[in-house]
This record gives sequence, structure tokens and C-alpha cells, in this order.
Amino acid sequence: TDYLAARVRGRRADLLATGRGGRPARATDGTSDEAIWDALLTEFDWLRRQMNPRVRAIFAPVFTLFGLKTLVLVVRSKAAERHAAVERLVRHELFADDLRDALLAAPDPGAAVAAIAGAFAPSLGDTRGLTAAYAEGGVKAFESRLMRDFLASVAAARLHPAIRRFFAAFVDQRNVMTLYKHLRWGIHDASAFVAGGTLPVARLAEA
Repeated sequence: TDYLAARVRGRRADLLATGRGGRPARATDGTSDEAIWDALLTEFDWLRRQMNPRVRAIFAPVFTLFGLKTLVLVVRSKAAERHAAVERLVRHELFADDLRDALLAAPDPGAAVAAIAGAFAPSLGDTRGLTAAYAEGGVKAFESRLMRDFLASVAAARLHPAIRRFFAAFVDQRNVMTLYKHLRWGIHDASAFVAGGTLPVARLAEA
């Protein structure tokens, strides 16, 4: 852990120095969602490689959380037939080889959704809701259902205290943003809120 902390401090100093010098930290092909997210995943790949197996297991839920956004981008890229973007996004170490191969081979976004649902079945249980959400509401509904189901599974899991605090803060942030959208646009969907934060879901639904 001391080694990991030292490497992170060094990496942080290097990134800050690069930013002050006005030089790009790494070359990307633009400012698309995929390019920006690819740069972040590259940092996560580096971070995971510095961790020993015990620490990597502790942080696994955090890496998976950020992997969800990546999987949604893969489905969107499949729909837009941006094959190069798909290959770039799934090359990162956050994904198992069988999931990576299935996503690359998927002929359409529906097949990609089915591959993702199959990969998450061991941890989420019945994932038919994921494929149904995509069939009924497209990528947006799939993204929302995938995130809700994952956060629900994390809330029920045994986590390191630091990871538990991180997810509580993440859930609070997400629920507050959901509440804002509901109040702004007059939406009434109590199921949109996720348990696991410090703010009781009942209070959010009442508001």
C-alpha cells in the first residue's frame, strides 16, 4: 500500500506539471465522449497495475462502476456503427476477455446489450430487466437500469469502509440529481431513487 500511495503521488505530480505546461497529457482523437473516457480508462489501467491483488479486489466495485459508463458508450457506438470507437473502449483491462470478445463480435447494439447482461448475471442475478429496458426505452433506459441494478447489488455487499463511504457519496449525488430532474420536469417515479446513500429514499420520494 505504501508503494501504491507513492506511485499515485508521483503520477499526480506529473499530471499537474503537464497541465501547467500546457501540454496534452496524452494524444486523443478529439473531444468526443469516447476519447475523453478513453483517457480516463487509461489512467485506471495504470492504477490497477500498481495494486497488489488484495487492494485490487477491494477497489473492484469502483472500477466496475466506471466500467458501466464505458459499456453504455460501447452500445451507443455500436448503434452508430463507430467500430473503431468500440475497439478502443474495450481494449482496457477493466473488462474480462470473454466480455471484450463478445462486444467486438456483437453485430448490433441489441447483441451487445445481451452480452453485457450475460456478463453481469453472476452478480446481479436475473438480468432480463436489462434487455427489456433496452427494448422498451433504448440506450438511455438500459443505462439507467444497469446503474440502478449495480448500485443495489453494491449496497447489499460487504465493502471496505472507504469504498462504502465512496459509494454512499456517489449514491447521494445521483439521487439529488434525480430529485432535481423530477422537480424540474414534473416526473413522479420513486423507483428512480437508489438505496445505499446517507439520504433516506423515503425522504427523497416525499420531496
